[in-house]
Formats: sequence, C-alpha cells, structure tokens
Amino acid sequence: MLAGWLDLPPWAIAATLVVFYALTAALLHLVSFRWPTRRHLADLQGMVTPFFVTSNTLFALTVAFLGASAWDTYRAAAQAVLHEREGVVAVLELANAAPPEAARLRERAGQYVASVLGDEWHKRPVGYGSPQTDVALRGLLGAAASRQTGAAAGPAVQAALIDAVQRIGAARSARLVLMQAPTDTLRWGAVLLLALLTQVSVAVAHLDRARAQIVALSLPTVAAVIVLALVAALERPFDGAHQISPEPLRQAITVE
Repeated sequence: MLAGWLDLPPWAIAATLVVFYALTAALLHLVSFRWPTRRHLADLQGMVTPFFVTSNTLFALTVAFLGASAWDTYRAAAQAVLHEREGVVAVLELANAAPPEAARLRERAGQYVASVLGDEWHKRPVGYGSPQTDVALRGLLGAAASRQTGAAAGPAVQAALIDAVQRIGAARSARLVLMQAPTDTLRWGAVLLLALLTQVSVAVAHLDRARAQIVALSLPTVAAVIVLALVAALERPFDGAHQISPEPLRQAITVE
C-alpha cells in the first residue's frame, strides 16, 4: 500500500497527505470540543506541552533520518548514471586510438546504451537487469579485450578500454540495485504514525481553548505535510516527476 502511494505523482502524494492529516486534525478538534467525548476529556485540561515532547521529538528524528536516506539514495542514483555515462564516453574516446577497431567499438557501445534505454530503464525486468543488456555489455567487453583491438591499439590503450568497460559494468550494477531497491515501508509507516501522534499530543495540550487548538494543530500539520511530501518525492529516484533522467546516457553515444 505504501509502495503504491509512493509511486503516485508528487502532487497526488501531497494531496493525500493534506486530506489525511486535515481530516485527522478536524477529527481531533471535534472530539475535543464538539462531540460528547468533550466531557470525558475535561479532566485532561492543564497538561502542558512538555509532557508530550516524546512523539514530537521522535517524529522529527525519524523524518530527518528518512529524508537523509532518501537524499543519499537519490544522489547515489544520479552518480551511478553519470559514472555509467563516463565509462561509455571513455570507450568512445579510446576507440580513436585503435582506428581499425574504432567502428566496432563504437557500434558495441551504441548497442549497449540502446539496450539500457530500450530494455532496462523503463521496463524494469525482474531480477538485476535485462538479459539483452547483459549480452550487449559482454559484447562490448569482448570487443575491447579482443586480439584485434590489442594489436591495433597496443597493451596500454587496450587495458584502459577494458577498465572503462568494467567501470560501465560497476556503474550499471549500482544503478540496478537502486532501481530494484524495495520501499522502506516500516520506516514510512512509523513516520506517518508519529506525525499523527504529534497531532494528538498537540490537541491534548490545548483542550482549554478551541481556537488555540485549531492554530496549534494547523502549524505542525502543515509542517508535517510539507516535509513528508518533499521526502516522498525523492524516495523513488527512478520513478515519478523527479526521476533520474536517462538523457546523459543517450547523449553519451553522440559524443565524437
């Protein structure tokens, strides 16, 4: 359920947060001042905010850790794509040092990028990558490590070519791990529940005045919606409106 929610567009995630926490805030206010339950809550009047800092503090810490994790994942995903691009560009540049094999190396590099864009990026095959992309990567490595390339380019250039292809493979592996990473539903469930408990603590601390409770509930609710929507937008780096673009890889094969 949480994974499906995080797959929504950012505006839909923000809208669901606004609706949910606005409803819970309204419900807490009705329970406190409008419904018969007010009589049962009268004895709780006078409890001050410091008695309820535990849930507020835990929410702040949990959302901070969640946000830091989401940002680190997003940054790692962007770096993986850029490293993959750098490896492809390196192969294309080094191919110039082996003129007889340059066309074959460029063709294999182009096939690899085309397979990533066509078979792996949006289709998301089950497991860790597309078999077609595996074949394209092995073909690129085979071309770089072939006798013909060694004879045409020399040992030093061939070693650099093989190293560049290995960097492509390592960057691809990092990208696939991030693409296939499961959603941390436990931590998301905890932070959403703690946001609700924060609303409860604020409501209980303001049972003496209705207007004061409305204001006190509104501020943490708006703050929680803003920060949760921002973190959720970065939670899935290869999905949604803020997804990592494959454009760097597409541009790599146009570099001459």
